[in-house]
Amino acid sequence: MQDLYIGIMSGTSMDGIDTVIVNFASKTPEVLGHVYSQYPDAVKAQLLELITTKHADLEALGALHTHLGELYARDVLRILSTNNINADQIKAIGLHGQTIFHAPNHEHPFTWQLGNAHVVAATTNIPVIADFRGLDVALQGQGAPLAPLFHLALFGQLHERVAVLNLGGIANITLIEHQKILQAFDTGPANCLLDAWMLQTQNKAYDKNGAFSRSGQILPELLEQLLTEPYLQKAAPKSTGRELFNVAWLNPKLHTDYETQDVAATLTEFTAITATAPLKLMPSNELILCGGGADNRFLVERLQFHAQCLVSTSIDYGFKAEYIEPIAFAYLAKMALLEKPLHLQAITGSNKDHKSGIKYIPE
Repeated sequence: MQDLYIGIMSGTSMDGIDTVIVNFASKTPEVLGHVYSQYPDAVKAQLLELITTKHADLEALGALHTHLGELYARDVLRILSTNNINADQIKAIGLHGQTIFHAPNHEHPFTWQLGNAHVVAATTNIPVIADFRGLDVALQGQGAPLAPLFHLALFGQLHERVAVLNLGGIANITLIEHQKILQAFDTGPANCLLDAWMLQTQNKAYDKNGAFSRSGQILPELLEQLLTEPYLQKAAPKSTGRELFNVAWLNPKLHTDYETQDVAATLTEFTAITATAPLKLMPSNELILCGGGADNRFLVERLQFHAQCLVSTSIDYGFKAEYIEPIAFAYLAKMALLEKPLHLQAITGSNKDHKSGIKYIPE
């Protein structure tokens, strides 16, 4: 039996696009294929400028929306070809899109993802489910995170209490007890600040294996200042993004005499402390890591130090760390196609169960 969906994720790390083909025919999802493509330098630069400056030329913004759709569609065609799967075997594509602004607490709440779903549907001839977050925000929810629903489906039966920590640009944690989500929310930055610092000071996109951070010393004064950020004290449900945690937030806190590797070490410690803080409220039998940050060995060591429980990664359960979020959006596409309402009140704070995603059907 086959129950095939495609999931596409380009997250707050802004590094590129992960695309998976998933078979949901069995209880445990089976990943049949995965492709990753880096954003072209010009696209990444344009996205980062949009988010940091909050200004855009309308013509350029519209063209970027379509260009991203073209990049997503290209990867769908590539993954189908690589795995000898026909488009008509895929029931739907779950397309998250690229978040450029997330403001659920605005006077006029909104969340904005680019990536033209019409282009993806028309190019691939496969139904596309997109705009997963908008209705939740309209129902007074945060619109994020959404992957915890899949965390529950995949890992919820492992222990009486289990936590799942996704380490993308932003970190989000899912706290599960007795196969129910108690809370799930964005804890703060995972990779976004460290990546930005590495680009700014080392001209590198990220800190491979955390080697540069490991070479530094934690700066207590800087760490204490970082931990005063008001977002960290807010009660859940809550969500955040690069709108808050970016170089404009970080740089004013730095002294000119700080060594660059010491700043990197401190940013890693900042992530480890904030990401594991929820475990003090709900001690867990196991913390499962996923997302790109799970490949940062130094960060994982610091998480192990602070978590005070068994720490594993999704690869221990047969799923590479970068697979979880794209699989999650393939899963959400399946839920949308089946017209199943999502239970998000404990996660996003929305005021009722609701269906998620808008269907784009190729003609």
